[in-house]
Amino acid sequence: MPLRYLTQLLRQLARGGIIIGQRGRQGGYSLARPPAQTTLLAIMEAVEGPIGLSGMADVSGLPTKLRTAIDAPLAAIGADARQRLASVTLAAFHAAQER
Repeated sequence: MPLRYLTQLLRQLARGGIIIGQRGRQGGYSLARPPAQTTLLAIMEAVEGPIGLSGMADVSGLPTKLRTAIDAPLAAIGADARQRLASVTLAAFHAAQER
């Protein structure tokens, strides 16, 4: 992984409140919250922005009823994805690795 990309990723995670950066000789990065309180959703949104599927399909040229018929299921899928990502923590990853 290029250093420039890694630096950008760490800055995004710090801005998102996922990690805390410490400068100096003893510096580095650490989690801002315990692993059990750090969700996959929070990490992904810190890097990628809000997660959701609503509005992803270009339906601008379609009639309103058809746009709604397409957008509503995508919104539901997006909400389900957000809920599932919010239920997975770094602690769960650690526990899975221990097995």
